[in-house]
Parts: sequence; C-alpha cells; structure tokens
Amino acid sequence: MNYKRYIVIFLIAFSLIGYTIEFKENIIVKGKDITLGDLLEGIPGDVAKRRVSDTALPGKVKKISVSYVNQLLLRSNISAVDYSADFLDVKTYSHEVPASEITKYMREKFAMSYPVLIGYKKTSVPDDNYIFKMERLGKTRMIVQIVNRDQLYKKIIVRYKETTKCRVLVSKRNIAVGDDLSEKDFSFMDMLVPDDIGELVTSLDDIKHCKAAEDISYGNILLRSMLNYADIVTSGSVIEAIHEGNGFTINMKVRAMESGKINEIIRVKTLNDHRQYTGRVVDENKVSLIF
Repeated sequence: MNYKRYIVIFLIAFSLIGYTIEFKENIIVKGKDITLGDLLEGIPGDVAKRRVSDTALPGKVKKISVSYVNQLLLRSNISAVDYSADFLDVKTYSHEVPASEITKYMREKFAMSYPVLIGYKKTSVPDDNYIFKMERLGKTRMIVQIVNRDQLYKKIIVRYKETTKCRVLVSKRNIAVGDDLSEKDFSFMDMLVPDDIGELVTSLDDIKHCKAAEDISYGNILLRSMLNYADIVTSGSVIEAIHEGNGFTINMKVRAMESGKINEIIRVKTLNDHRQYTGRVVDENKVSLIF
C-alpha cells in the first residue's frame, strides 16, 4: 500500500514540472504490435513498451478504444488522458513490393533474364525487413515467397523458359511509346535470354531514326517489335545514291520514287535521263544502289 502511495506522489510531482501525456495524431505503426508508446506522447519508457493490440494488415487501419487505453494507463498508476473521439485510428505501415524488384532479384540470384510473374499484384508488407525465398517447381516454374519476420505475405508462381546466353541491349530508363530512341538510352549486357523472346536488337545502329512502338520499362531487353521506324527518305525528294564496287565508287544525286525506312529497298531514278534503279536506305536521304 505504501508503495502505491509513493508512486502517486511521484506522478503528482512529475506533472508539476510540466510533463504531459497526450494521444498522438496520424498514427502509423511498423511491425506486429501496437504499444502504448505508439499511441501516446510523453509516456514513461517502461510503460511505453506495454502491448495494446496486434496491428492490422499492411496498409489497413485498426480502431483502438480510447477507454481501453486509459484502463491500461490506470493499471500503471497513470491518470486517464482525454481525447476528442472514442477510438484511435492506427494504420499499419505498408511497403508495396513491385514486380520489378522480384524480377531484378531473380536475374541477379538465378541468372533469369526474363522471368514472367503469373497473376502478380503488388503485395504490401508491414516494414522494409522482408526477404524472397525461392523454390523450383518443375523445369519451367518457380515459387517465390515474400517473407517478413518469418511471416509469409505472398506466394507467387514464376514462369521461366529455356535460355541462351546473348549480348543484348537493355533499357537504362523508362521510355514512353512514341519517344525518340537514342544510343544513350541503352547499354549492352550479357544475359541468359529465353529462346522464344522474339527478335533481339543487337546493334545501336538499328535504333537510329526510331521511335518506341510501345512503353519500354527500365531494365527491359530491346526487341525489334519495340521499334517503330520512321521514313528517312521521302518520295519525290532528291537524295544521295552510292555504290562501291571492285576498285570504284559511284556517288550521285537521284530522285526517290518511294518513301522508305532504314534498310528498306526503294526505287530511285536519275535526275537527267530518269533511269531507274533500286537502292537500300542506309541513312537519312541516302541509299546504297543495288545492281
């Protein structure tokens, strides 16, 4: 009984020096437990560690009764604290794990250059302390688990395919459909690539005068289908025509009879006698004649 009296006296003396306890606003909690220290400002350290409840799911809100919190305070010989509402909204901290983070991990740890996540939706975990666990499922699939503090939050099936090591071009930034492509947007990388990925772009020369035919995300392998070639020769325009033979070079001006993209074959004619030739478009307003 005397012990309790000393505690009361101590608390009164504590309050006299301006020490106040009040409920926090906009409460966000990491981890599994909600403590008194998460809910209240100015609470003594030993009492602050006292558990109130478990947290809600990541990103969700849990309502905590103010009356229940005050009961816990009274049990610790601390006076009840007034609050404007009957319940506190306590949100669980949420970190969304994007698909790109999983595929990056698989590329680095398993040399899988093009894993495909099946039906993946962004998964939220209550803090940043999470890991990936992998388990092979047959020859072409893998199970990926997102684990936070020994608790499983998501299990994903990842499909992968037979691969061949290739030197490929990889995007260094996010590129929107319709953007002009530049050599600075890509870098070479040796990767294991699925055999049926599509036609690879393996030379920086291949992206000259090109726009993006679709959105190209950071880290994506560049495919021919992602390129939209612009006409670099316009029908009716005067252009340069070249031809290199055995010990000789032809260089003359001709008129384009057709528009053309890089590497396309178009018809051209000479300016004076209108003799027709065919030529491969090799650069802007330039063809290499074919004899």
